[in-house]
Amino acid sequence: MAEKRSPLEFIASLVCRFPWTVLIVSFLIAVASVVFTVEKIEFITARSELLSPKNPFYQIYKDYRAEFGDDEVVVVVEGDDLDRARELANRLGERFEKEDFIQEVFYRIPPEIFQGNALLYLSVEELEDLREKLERHQDFLTEVTATPDLATLLNAINTEINKALVRTAVIGLLGETKAQKKGKIHPGDLEILSAVMESATLAIEKKGGYRSPWNALFKTGGTISEDGYIVKEDAGMLLILAVIRETTGGFITEKEAIARIRHPIEEVRKDFPDLRIGVTGSPALGADEMVASFRDMTIATLIALVGIVLLFVFSFRSFWRPIFPIVALLMGLFWSVGFVTLAIGHLTVLSMAFGSILAGLGIDFGIHWVVRYDENRERGIAFEPAIRQVSVQVGRANFSSAITTALAFYALGVASFRGIAELGVIAGTGVLLCLWASLTVLPAMVFLLEKGRARRTKAREVTRISHVPYLNPLLEYLFHHPKIIVGVALGITLGVPIFGFQVHYDSNLLNLQARGTESVEWEQRLIDSGGWSSLFGTDQASTLEELAAKVARYEGLSSVGSVRSVLSFVPKEQEVKKERIGMLGPFIEPFTVQQEAAFEPDPQEIEAIVDRIRFKIREEEEHPEQEAPDTVAGARKRLDRFLGSIQKIDPQQSEEALVGFQGRLFSDFEKKLKLLRDNLHPIGMTLEQVPSLIRDRYIGDTGKYLIQIFPEEDIWEPGPRKVFVQELRGVNPSVAGSALQLYESSTAMRQAYLQGGVYSFIAVFLVLLWDFRSLRWASLVMGSLLASMFWTLLGMGIFDIRFNLANLIIVPLILGVGIDYSIHAVHRSLEEGGGPINLMEKSTGKAILLSALTTIIGFGALMIAHHRGVASLGALLTLGVGSALLIAILVLPAVLQLLHKKDS
Repeated sequence: MAEKRSPLEFIASLVCRFPWTVLIVSFLIAVASVVFTVEKIEFITARSELLSPKNPFYQIYKDYRAEFGDDEVVVVVEGDDLDRARELANRLGERFEKEDFIQEVFYRIPPEIFQGNALLYLSVEELEDLREKLERHQDFLTEVTATPDLATLLNAINTEINKALVRTAVIGLLGETKAQKKGKIHPGDLEILSAVMESATLAIEKKGGYRSPWNALFKTGGTISEDGYIVKEDAGMLLILAVIRETTGGFITEKEAIARIRHPIEEVRKDFPDLRIGVTGSPALGADEMVASFRDMTIATLIALVGIVLLFVFSFRSFWRPIFPIVALLMGLFWSVGFVTLAIGHLTVLSMAFGSILAGLGIDFGIHWVVRYDENRERGIAFEPAIRQVSVQVGRANFSSAITTALAFYALGVASFRGIAELGVIAGTGVLLCLWASLTVLPAMVFLLEKGRARRTKAREVTRISHVPYLNPLLEYLFHHPKIIVGVALGITLGVPIFGFQVHYDSNLLNLQARGTESVEWEQRLIDSGGWSSLFGTDQASTLEELAAKVARYEGLSSVGSVRSVLSFVPKEQEVKKERIGMLGPFIEPFTVQQEAAFEPDPQEIEAIVDRIRFKIREEEEHPEQEAPDTVAGARKRLDRFLGSIQKIDPQQSEEALVGFQGRLFSDFEKKLKLLRDNLHPIGMTLEQVPSLIRDRYIGDTGKYLIQIFPEEDIWEPGPRKVFVQELRGVNPSVAGSALQLYESSTAMRQAYLQGGVYSFIAVFLVLLWDFRSLRWASLVMGSLLASMFWTLLGMGIFDIRFNLANLIIVPLILGVGIDYSIHAVHRSLEEGGGPINLMEKSTGKAILLSALTTIIGFGALMIAHHRGVASLGALLTLGVGSALLIAILVLPAVLQLLHKKDS
């Protein structure tokens, strides 16, 4: 009766019998996988596509995009001269309108929409404020329009301040209290002064830069300027919005579309060297993130492979032993990409990490196989029996390790977040394919090599990894003092409550993007400019009545900064506003700018006037550090900056700068006055009069009305984002938009990781029970796993490494990675009879050490990534693997030794 063989031994026998067949078939499948992948694989950048189709928001967002198109690419023009920015916007806008891949360009509203009606777009409160300013500054306007030069303007401001100071002094004689004296100079006067000083300083320092200061006196509009451009005057920014056609939703085409948008920008930039131009928005952020991730992952995978080869050559002092496990790993990787293309068909920014993950994990099986094979051969066993024996000796531990790791990944497959579920399936299957390569391709190559050369049956001394001076005595000492090791380990573990609980979670996805990426930098500039962002919420309305009601509710929310719809271009309360506008006439119509009466500015005279004004507002403020332009401290700081700037240059340069500034200042002033006069008799605006460019933008294909809701605060931050989403859903649970998509994806990702971690923990423990057939040994291995996770938390606290949506994958991943070393350690102990064992005296210890080092190289290579989320993943996994290694080769053998003494 034939002896019953285990499945692992049966596989090894077949490989030894048909080695060439195994290698040829494996190679052909690998080549076919690569060719198939190159032709068929797709890349997905949109975060909304990472959500599960079962997620209710997935359909909501899909319906929104079907009605109103994709998210916008935002081109930001920044500079000290917005007139130049307008010229650039015209050039770029005309270029974009000719591009077939751009569905819509929105850079300027037709100015005729404002003709005669510009003041209607101010609120009733703003109109009242404008009337009050004009009435209070009648003497000021009389002086400045009669002699429109810089000296007259500054003297007029000085006069206004003198009046305020005199009024305060008189009131003070009548018994004004100290509290009443605060803020005696009108904030409006200080705001005008600050605005003029800022603009003049800009003209001197930037040699011609100009920002209109007259908005401090004449407010005629908000984000949309009176000539129709989307501007933020105080930040010196102008926006151009472009929508890419729906057919460019994939990575390659979207990447090309963003590149094609940047191409004309680079051409135009040459003619506008004084302006800064950048591209951001959700499509640009997604495409740039995928490009950076793809580049980083490719480089990291290559670095990992080269590092592993060098480590093998150094450790084994030979060529073929390092090469064979690498070849087996490559086969597993090639088969894996074929599986991805066949079963899933695409990669995302998350699943693209599987290459580096498998490079670090898949090589472990080959390491254990080769090191144990060396030990068998050095004991004098012939090569074919050695192959069969090692397939059984290491195969079982490798199989258990692969199953636990694969299950840890497969547990992610049940997650509601599609991107993570796909990563779990890809990585789990990849681990099993790498295991299969170590059971077939690796033994076949070794068999053919050994068969082709003389057999070596003479016993040789087992190669030890601990050949470093003073390492052997240290290991021997620790081996004979297990209580010291266990005591130190417990002390480190108890450090988690001190350091580990200081670990924080960062859910700001903008913080994870690659440093230096154009779209990230410009998104941050938009936020820093005062609340602008490419993130916003959207809603729909079927009727104008519903639209008006929803807009009113959204405008009343504390987290909402502004709301835009087609009704934004149909002013509210027009009859009331017409009455208020009519009251402005007597304060505007008498004034005409007499340009011929102006004098060229004298730098010394200007400096003297500014110095006098500075002296008059010298009294201390309660908060002298504040920068607000309508405060005494803020105005003084701007006066100081102007004086400092003008004193740094020679008189001729300052005169040229001031002449140019004065010309633009009063030309701008004349335009503002004319704008007010031309809009004193508005005829009103109806929805039918709104230009088609705007109607097409805010009215969908089926006639639904679009509502865009912009946040008051930075909703890349989790706190403001949560409040914003909750308030919007309080109005309508079916709101959509990029802000809601970010909230849903980040929430689903976090839940998926944690959910996957729980499922992984349960699955791994069940596999250990099946493998060891013992609750004691399964619990011991799980205990070592928990200890390594505690040590990882401790390291995160010490090195200030934060959890984020990119590195949370460590929760299920460390279950699979960290447990492998303990599985091999316990299996070797049981093989040796369950007694005390110094792993570093055995080939298993060497294999565990090399496996950990290769994994650290594989994941550590991710730390070079520009993508900060990927880099943090590499750092965290390196820390986790290092903790698991120390526990497996030092702490676990000490525990086994103490348990053996107790049993004895």
